[in-house]
Amino acid sequence: MSLRDEVDQVNQEFSKAVSNQDLDGVLEIYTPDAKLLPPGSPMLEGTANIRSFFQMMIDAGARAVELETVAVDGNNDLVVDVGRYRLTMEPPGADPIVDVGKYVDVMKRQPDGRLRFAYDIFNSDQAPPGA
Repeated sequence: MSLRDEVDQVNQEFSKAVSNQDLDGVLEIYTPDAKLLPPGSPMLEGTANIRSFFQMMIDAGARAVELETVAVDGNNDLVVDVGRYRLTMEPPGADPIVDVGKYVDVMKRQPDGRLRFAYDIFNSDQAPPGA
């Protein structure tokens, strides 16, 4: 399997977990010491903080995320995935929202042989409110 195929597989697992609102499934995509760099927030480190972030996202209505890889670079142990995302939110009592943006994920090969997110940063293509 090529690195690109492995990255696509990880991204599909992540998308499926978000769509199923499977918090444990989302966390399985991250290394135990992962760092998440979401927009408008300080860096989050480790499983507990990343869990809290994704619980907040699910509670806010996250229903689906699609990841489109644009470029993959790296080697067998460390891989960089650059791409675009499409996030569908269905906030309670509000109209659905679709956000599009870009991301960079750095994946590290784990002892079990699987690639997992070690560093994850993303941001919207939309201007911040008031900009």
